[in-house]
Amino acid sequence: MSELHEAASTGNLELLEEHLAKGLDPSEPDSEWGGRTPLHLSCGAGHKKCTYVLIQAGADLNTQTDNGWTPAHCACETGQVYTILYSVHVHVHNRCCSVKHSMAVLTRISTVTSPPTETTVAAGKI
Repeated sequence: MSELHEAASTGNLELLEEHLAKGLDPSEPDSEWGGRTPLHLSCGAGHKKCTYVLIQAGADLNTQTDNGWTPAHCACETGQVYTILYSVHVHVHNRCCSVKHSMAVLTRISTVTSPPTETTVAAGKI
């Protein structure tokens, strides 16, 4: 496991940013771990900030492991689906919306403890 993979899997944001600043590839697959990238590991472990930083650094959201799994699959497998929703939302909204709007939506996402229902979405709770 590379140092970048290790930082992503343990949620060590400071070390992750250090390695990315050195130019390490955020989409580099690890052959010892079935082709998982740092993003696969971060999503699966639920590290929102690390996931966000990896996406900002250009990590490929569609990259697949040797078994065809994307980072979203890893997040879902471990019950961390909101990690990837949160990180992708911040990434997209930081490019096109105000910070105030992004934070309001993220606050709603982070307070959800179960999958949203049609009623929850229709009521504007997420």
